[in-house]
Amino acid sequence: RYSPRIKNLKFQAVCVELPAVEALAIPIGAPPTQADDRSPFYHMPIIQNPSTGAVVSESAAIAEYFDKTYPASRVTLLISAGTKAPTLVFRKAVAESLFQRVPSSGDGEILNNAMRLYLLKR
Repeated sequence: RYSPRIKNLKFQAVCVELPAVEALAIPIGAPPTQADDRSPFYHMPIIQNPSTGAVVSESAAIAEYFDKTYPASRVTLLISAGTKAPTLVFRKAVAESLFQRVPSSGDGEILNNAMRLYLLKR
């Protein structure tokens, strides 16, 4: 939600639980945010721009899309010139360290059953 707010764009946010993201993403034509040897993987954020028909997934790709599509918005760029590569490397490192963990037995106390089963399959 940061990118459209920084660009001063009107938007509607829809909260979706992780197990339901793929069912939302595929029909609107969103590309997978990650593909590995098991299967394509979809996660939020995903944007669907009714003005242009574009569907974009993954935070850095969305920021790049907003910079290209709305260059004259309140701020010039979300990703400054010359910083795209370091930004992507940093994002990948954070994702690998934070989002690749195996759920622990204590997670069941805070996750609903659908979310717990989904994470165990990944």
